[in-house]
Amino acid sequence: MNIRKKILILAVIAGTSLFSANMKEIGNLADKIKNTEDVIVKQELIIELNKEVEKLDAKGVIKAQAIIDAKLIPSK
Repeated sequence: MNIRKKILILAVIAGTSLFSANMKEIGNLADKIKNTEDVIVKQELIIELNKEVEKLDAKGVIKAQAIIDAKLIPSK
């Protein structure tokens, strides 16, 4: 394998790991928002969640929205 292929493989692996970490962080923030009673802390967590979502691409935003909906919007 030449060096270009190795670098490409490492870049793909790193990108996948970063995307997974972002989704996990979004899930953790959603859980914290759901479990927090203090309104001020909840607002700060929502701001932090919005910043994390802004870092994502279009597909990532859709997946993040699904996570947020599942964790924060009560089912009927």
